[in-house]
Amino acid sequence: MSDEAAELLANKAGLSLQGEQEENTGVQKLFKQYTDKQKKLFTEANVTERMLYYIKADRKPSKESLLALVISMGMETEEIQQVLRTAGYVLSKSLPTDMIVLYFLEHQSEWNKNISLVWQINEVLDELELPLLGTRLYGNFT
Repeated sequence: MSDEAAELLANKAGLSLQGEQEENTGVQKLFKQYTDKQKKLFTEANVTERMLYYIKADRKPSKESLLALVISMGMETEEIQQVLRTAGYVLSKSLPTDMIVLYFLEHQSEWNKNISLVWQINEVLDELELPLLGTRLYGNFT
């Protein structure tokens, strides 16, 4: 299998084989601009503060946690894809969760600005019984 075919197959699974081989996924650099606003960021992103320490320890966050954080930072779709790639992930049009995220990102202007975009995405994911973004659980779980 060629490298290109392998990358295409990995992308369909929401992964990237071309992730930059850095010790730091680039996420730590992003957090520096949120030093004073971290609590708000974690609330909007639906992640625990423990995730910050996890990332600061050079550990790779899950795709759902990383997506929640970069969406809450207000990044554009292309920037989000780049950050995901550095961590070995990608938004794939063949995965239901990723398709919902992509739809929300493309139609951001139509959604309620008073509610975190991550929380709005999670509402739809919860209704469809798909994995939520972030690390905190909420919703109608039984």
